[in-house]
Amino acid sequence: MTVWFYEDEARSKQVENRQVLVKYVYTFNKALTVYDDCAKLDYYMWANKWDTGVDYLETNIHVANGKDNVNCTNNPEDYVLSSQWTTQDTLTTKLTDIPAYTSFEQYLTFPREYFKSTENAQLMIEQ
Repeated sequence: MTVWFYEDEARSKQVENRQVLVKYVYTFNKALTVYDDCAKLDYYMWANKWDTGVDYLETNIHVANGKDNVNCTNNPEDYVLSSQWTTQDTLTTKLTDIPAYTSFEQYLTFPREYFKSTENAQLMIEQ
């Protein structure tokens, strides 16, 4: 996804060399992989194909059933300022100075029992 910022409504002059706050809110389908014994969310918050770095990135992952028995791994840890449950159901991770062409991903694993339905998940279940 590429986003362009403009100085005016006519979009005649692009914004350059300024910091801007950008907020994206997503709902993902098929982002969860369900196995026989657990479920996993594996998501790249910043990708290694992007030719620009980021000074500050804050991510929020909402877990409908709450944080109990949910494990989180940040990869790599190098850019993480903090990664903590800010509410019973929200994991907030704050990152700084991620260079260009560098990825950052988060893995969350959940008990299989958290999910009543696997309709919007990828299934890796043995038959």
